[in-house]
Amino acid sequence: MSAKMKQAVGVVLVVVGVVLVTAFPDSRFFWFEGQPAGVVLVVLGVIEFAESFWRRAKPRAAADGSGGGGDP
Repeated sequence: MSAKMKQAVGVVLVVVGVVLVTAFPDSRFFWFEGQPAGVVLVVLGVIEFAESFWRRAKPRAAADGSGGGGDP
């Protein structure tokens, strides 16, 4: 999945989680309540969003397999 898509998914998860926590804290959806499910969605969204930046900032190894340079 591309970095932009991971960021979009992360934002959507956070927004849906915040809505569940604030608007439907005591509502029951099948077998779970709104507030705990919202907290889980917010945490997953933050992880997804942060991971998209972490993966993009991670240094890449050189194409020749030298490990990125530097004196041995």
